[in-house]
Amino acid sequence: MAEKKGKRRAQIASAMLDLLGEEGMAAATIGAVAKRAHLAPGLVHYHFSDKAELIAVAFERLIERHQRRLARLDPLLDDPPRWLAGFIDIHLGLGDADETALRAWIVFSGEALRDDTIRRRYSEVVEDTIDRLVDVITRGVRARVMRCDPATAAAAIVALIQGYLQVAATARGAIPAGSAAVAARAMVSGLVGQPLAPTARDALAPPLPEDQHAVRDIR
Repeated sequence: MAEKKGKRRAQIASAMLDLLGEEGMAAATIGAVAKRAHLAPGLVHYHFSDKAELIAVAFERLIERHQRRLARLDPLLDDPPRWLAGFIDIHLGLGDADETALRAWIVFSGEALRDDTIRRRYSEVVEDTIDRLVDVITRGVRARVMRCDPATAAAAIVALIQGYLQVAATARGAIPAGSAAVAARAMVSGLVGQPLAPTARDALAPPLPEDQHAVRDIR
């Protein structure tokens, strides 16, 4: 029974994420979520006390999905430039970026300005991502394949990607198709003092089933 309830909650949270990424917070009503999940609205209310709880659970699901995608880079930890190129490709690259999930992330970044609970969790995730980047860039500096201050570079990379995602979500025609990852790699190459080539798809761990739909460059 508990397992079935957990699967149902996950199904509803996934429907919420899809709606947030495609249509934004205002459109993600309980009725719309129920329709997307092919459930009766009463069943959504049964599993979630209110929309705020559903939003919080959906956000955690988004975070978990992101962490699993980043784990695909683990085989490249001993090669910091390739890991960093892979990090950029996962967020912005053609065929690698989960467009709906990343747009949902931007929706949550806006919600963080209004909701203290979301803001605290959002801040934790950003700080964790920066820490992960600092660790990899520090490896590169120690191996003398990168020349930069790891903390400064890590924060700049996160801000760069966040900026691209914000523009892509709010002015979708402003970024030329296919250009985001290429331009970001060029900028980060200068930042860390090391050219970054695109990461070969076969260098990463296989994508998860939920990531199979990610096929377009962020724009």
